[in-house]
Amino acid sequence: MTQDQLKLLLRYESDSGLFFWLARKGTAKAGSVAGAIASNGYINICVNRKIYKAHRLAWLWVYGVLPPNQIDHINGVRNDNKIANLRQATAFENAQNHTSFGVHLHKEKNKWQARIRVKNKRLHIGYFESKQDAIFAYLKAKEIHHKFQPIPRGFV
Repeated sequence: MTQDQLKLLLRYESDSGLFFWLARKGTAKAGSVAGAIASNGYINICVNRKIYKAHRLAWLWVYGVLPPNQIDHINGVRNDNKIANLRQATAFENAQNHTSFGVHLHKEKNKWQARIRVKNKRLHIGYFESKQDAIFAYLKAKEIHHKFQPIPRGFV
């Protein structure tokens, strides 16, 4: 799939992250939203009998190439395909975007524990009264140790 081929079939709105069919496609009418949310939360779009992830097509639409690496949804919402929410990432970087990897409820202490993995060693960040405080500490540590995405808006 090339950018030119894609643009002959679909229109992409970078502000909404949605694709629209330019012409009738099977049962879909021209102008209708393309794709469907799969069980894993990503939007799939079938083009010429091949299934593509909408976030990868968004990258192709805007930048002209299918990305060689993974595409990370910065805010963690798998069906939010706004171009401002997408970035190329290695598998490791993409995995680090999931705060659940670093925060869990420590039942014995009845507090939220934040931990981070750095160079294959698990580091204890601390115990926190609220999950939000633990996530904030985890994301702050991730910024420092992984030189990664700043803390997303809305977490504090």
